[in-house]
Amino acid sequence: MLCVSQAIKNTLAREADIPPENMSVVYNGVETDLFVPPPEQPDGLKTLNQLSLLYAGSLNTHKGVHTAIEAMALLSKQSKAEDISLTIVGSGHPDYEARLKALVHENNLEKAVHFPGRVPREDMPALLQKFDVLVFPSIWEEPLARMTQEAMAAGMAVISTLTGGTGELVIEGETGLTFDPEDATVLAQRIDQLKNDPSLYKKLVKNGREKVLQQFDIRRMIDEIEMHLSDTIEKAPAQKILIP
Repeated sequence: MLCVSQAIKNTLAREADIPPENMSVVYNGVETDLFVPPPEQPDGLKTLNQLSLLYAGSLNTHKGVHTAIEAMALLSKQSKAEDISLTIVGSGHPDYEARLKALVHENNLEKAVHFPGRVPREDMPALLQKFDVLVFPSIWEEPLARMTQEAMAAGMAVISTLTGGTGELVIEGETGLTFDPEDATVLAQRIDQLKNDPSLYKKLVKNGREKVLQQFDIRRMIDEIEMHLSDTIEKAPAQKILIP
């Protein structure tokens, strides 16, 4: 059996009583030739006087999008939200979408938080190049979040929870910054930290892209699946063919 992350393998071993030796981990891969960073600035160090944040995905409670808005509200109250914007791309449950927009209104964030709706899949590579940071506030145990992989490949820094398999990609201070699910206070601190530390931003972008190239490239995924299938065939007992 193939699992998309070690977290899924551990869960199946624990909850479905599947022997670990009967499972292998092959990470899902992304098209690193399609999801690429934008052209580098002449000085090689991006200026973060304006910080553009992005959430992209389904708008449902378990995705924790409200935490991102709450963090923006905290930054605003601390007078730290100037030149920071949050764009929320996607759609989902109407009641939750209404809750998110009400939260924006209650905190007077209409100029800072935007809801452009869904974006066609083919437009995502170009979209990601327009933003600095992916905020990934998921609450549920993500098997392996494709969005974080694509964002890192596209040259974005990532601030994320570590639910499920996400921790196998996002490593605190190395390939991203982290916070606990629904902890808007720490998320706000991480956003402010990144805005005020361009060298940290550059480090996370560089390491994140390298991490995806090394472990989460789609070509590597295909090779490992082929190797797994070949190994399975070699180990399978020969089948007798009965001719009536």
